[in-house]
Amino acid sequence: MDDSTPAALTEITVRIPADLARRLGTGGEVERRVLEALALDEFRQGHLGRVELRRLLGFATRAKLDEFLTGHGVFGHTRQTIWSATAATCSGSASDPTCHWSSPMPGRCITSC
Repeated sequence: MDDSTPAALTEITVRIPADLARRLGTGGEVERRVLEALALDEFRQGHLGRVELRRLLGFATRAKLDEFLTGHGVFGHTRQTIWSATAATCSGSASDPTCHWSSPMPGRCITSC
């Protein structure tokens, strides 16, 4: 069975006091907010990749996922952004504390610095 079929989905119940649930929104709104919060937290912790996050949240395109991540202040903290920032600032010396990646060439990091 394909894991993306409705039969393969897992349903999780979150119990919220009725008076608070009414203040938080409709059942569908709360369900989506809980899903997004969980997905973002797992993405930030590195437990989900972009493909998995996109699938979990049901976004049809990468652009929609990027828009979602940017809207939640997450997009700027991807590994690629961190790698690019480090590459732009390290001196290229193996003794440079900003140079985190080893290279087959002694004394050089693998970034373009």
